[in-house]
Amino acid sequence: MRISDAYLGTRQVCLRRRGEIVLCEGVPNWETGLEQLLDALESYPRERIRLWLSGGLCRPFLVACVDGVESSQEWELVAQTLAAEATGLSEPCDVWLEKVAGGQRLAVALEQSVKQQILKSFGGRLRALGPWWNEVQRTAMKKDRNLTTLVVLDCDAVTILRCDHKAPQNWMHAQSTVIGDQDALAVINRLRMGLDWPEGDDIPLVRLRAVGASPDRALPVSRDREEQAVFAQEAA
Repeated sequence: MRISDAYLGTRQVCLRRRGEIVLCEGVPNWETGLEQLLDALESYPRERIRLWLSGGLCRPFLVACVDGVESSQEWELVAQTLAAEATGLSEPCDVWLEKVAGGQRLAVALEQSVKQQILKSFGGRLRALGPWWNEVQRTAMKKDRNLTTLVVLDCDAVTILRCDHKAPQNWMHAQSTVIGDQDALAVINRLRMGLDWPEGDDIPLVRLRAVGASPDRALPVSRDREEQAVFAQEAA
């Protein structure tokens, strides 16, 4: 079974097949992006898809410990109650919740209507669904186990993830901020000023592959052998 990676945001859609980018286009909204992605996949009817969502669609937030909440079902109910207010998404939201408890727990919210449309469109072809910033974090942590802060810039949002350097399982900050028509780097600098980051800290910034960028060299299909997150722009 062959698996391809796809990215879907409110401003961009990408598809990588057999290690090469075959689609990377700007779009006016995620619905149009979904249509373009499905059209591109018509040529590969047997392909299974791993779909990564933008920070504008799939947003992180933190859930603090609540007295009396113990079971996973109770934790999920708390997270669902907080999701819309914590992320700015519209209710109702579906929530994924980190299973390892250690202080605040990381949760991810996605508007239920968006998730239902995606599941309906892909049917049984969808192998995995999750936020692109999480793929970036997974790859970055694999390269640097001591990494505590990461800034992810994709087509529609800036996502900042920060954990305690003494206890990486303890989350201190997790938020996606929609860029809109603002300058992305100005948004990042403003967010940094709002957090307690020492001047001069070398904080990794990972960008989404730009629309119109030159084609990739063929990359290994095995995810374990890749040095950077799928769809990440190569560092200058």
